[in-house]
Amino acid sequence: MELTATQLAVAEDCRMYGKVIESTFEPWLGQSVVVQLALGRVKLSVRGTFLEDREETLLVRPEVGPDLEIPKAKVLAIEEACRWTEPMISFL
Repeated sequence: MELTATQLAVAEDCRMYGKVIESTFEPWLGQSVVVQLALGRVKLSVRGTFLEDREETLLVRPEVGPDLEIPKAKVLAIEEACRWTEPMISFL
């Protein structure tokens, strides 16, 4: 299961307008994932365990290093880690 930028935007819109929806990120809790981020013109992928869905951020424990709090606005997609084979950094 992969969340696209459009699906993430719809979830954000629902949250902004006070609609009650099940968390878009709930199925990923505790799973090994690859989170694709847009950082300017760079697309960065972080591989780790999805820990928590917070109000404005996602908490991910990467394979190496401390836990990361990732702004939801920077997330392009989330994928299962076992299927990931592409380079971890690319340019948009």
